[in-house]
Parts: sequence; C-alpha cells; structure tokens
Amino acid sequence: MSMDALNWFIGLENDQDYCVESAKIDFAVALEHLMESQGLRKVDLAERIGASSAYITKVMRGDANLTIRTMALLARAAGGKLCIHVARDSAKVRWVESFSSPKMPVASSKVWISAQKPLSQKAFDLETSDDQLPLAA
Repeated sequence: MSMDALNWFIGLENDQDYCVESAKIDFAVALEHLMESQGLRKVDLAERIGASSAYITKVMRGDANLTIRTMALLARAAGGKLCIHVARDSAKVRWVESFSSPKMPVASSKVWISAQKPLSQKAFDLETSDDQLPLAA
C-alpha cells in the first residue's frame, strides 16, 4: 500500500461523510443479523413497518437517510431495540449483549464499555468499579 493511500485511509476517521455512512452501515449490518436470528425476510420487515421491501433494501445498502424514530421502528419490527451511545472521539467502544436463560438468570441488557485502554484489560480488570462500566437499559 502506498503512503498516499495509507494517509487517505487514516484520514477517513476525520471525514464527516465517512462517519455518517459508517454509522448507517453499522446499523444495517446489526439489523440484518437480528433479522437472520429471527428468521425474517426483508418483505416481513417491510410489512411490519408498513413500508415497501424496496425501502428495506435501501436501508440495508445504507442508502436511506434514517431518523432515530425509523431506526427504532425497524429494530423493534425485527424483534430488537435500538440502543444509542455517544462516546468521546478517542474512546474505544464495544457492545456486549447478555440474555437470561433458565440455566443462568441474568437480566437482559446491553453493556457498553468505553475504555481508554484495550478492552481485554478494561473488561477483566478486578479493580474496575461499576461506575466505569455503565449499563445501558
């Protein structure tokens, strides 16, 4: 890879359009995974929100300019919920989902970890307090 290409790639983090498109694609990928886990097709999701399957295809390609309301409706129609988190630009953020089961009764939740050090250190650091690992309900 040439230095110009590398610098261009590194510079994408600071490009507003790239950040917006990346967020839309992240949402579409997460929605697709949720649909697959529920056995839903695009046409099923479209019917549930009163839209066309062409619109769902547009969402999945990242071509739709989504509102938070639409994102929440799509997530709910796919059997999920929308969780939004804003972090400092320098933070590394990872989502961890936990589910309750008969063998392991855990409250269903999403946990977000916003860490300045690597996730592996932060998540398993015994001295980490609860206020450093907030729960997002």
